[in-house]
Amino acid sequence: MLHNLSLLLLLLSSINHVICQNILISTNYTKSYLSDSKRIKCVQDSDCPNGSSCNGELCLFNSLLCYNKEDSNCVYLNETIWDPLTEKIRDKFQNIQEIPIIKTCTIDGIIENNCETKKCNEDSDCFSGLCYSGYCATKDSIYYCKDYSSTEFICKSFNNMKCFKGSDCSHTFCKNYYCSHNYVDDYINYKNSIRVSLLILCTLYILNKYRKKT
Repeated sequence: MLHNLSLLLLLLSSINHVICQNILISTNYTKSYLSDSKRIKCVQDSDCPNGSSCNGELCLFNSLLCYNKEDSNCVYLNETIWDPLTEKIRDKFQNIQEIPIIKTCTIDGIIENNCETKKCNEDSDCFSGLCYSGYCATKDSIYYCKDYSSTEFICKSFNNMKCFKGSDCSHTFCKNYYCSHNYVDDYINYKNSIRVSLLILCTLYILNKYRKKT
């Protein structure tokens, strides 16, 4: 009985480890290779590499994290598990450990106290391969790339990277020259405050109307 329980725990641990690794999956393609429209022909999804699907003619890529370097291949980000908007594991996958740490800051962002990640102890703890002052950092911009059609492979600055305007960012707003999801939080809080204000006004209106009747 104890032996079987040990085997079960080992199996669950192995499954969890496999799922952890599937948050990020390596590809054999660089940002420039895909941007140059060097496309892979296909008939079905099984003809395509990880992080892509077949539209009947070509493999279309989605959710790729890329550096703008010839010696750095893009990595497929599994957004089913990791949410780019919150930069966290989604609620229903909370049993999964985030290995390595995906959220990444620029070194300037860390120095300026504009960005922080989960604590790291060494470079291997980070997807970016750099642990700086206890946070995962990058010296080069990270881009989020995807195919919007067979002719539109578009790359934009990923979360916490430098930007000049909102359209530079893949998922977030450009705030203080950084792609920041905090602005999304500000917007959500702003909408919620409007809802609360409208609710209070409606309640006061109903109470005032009731008082006039009595």
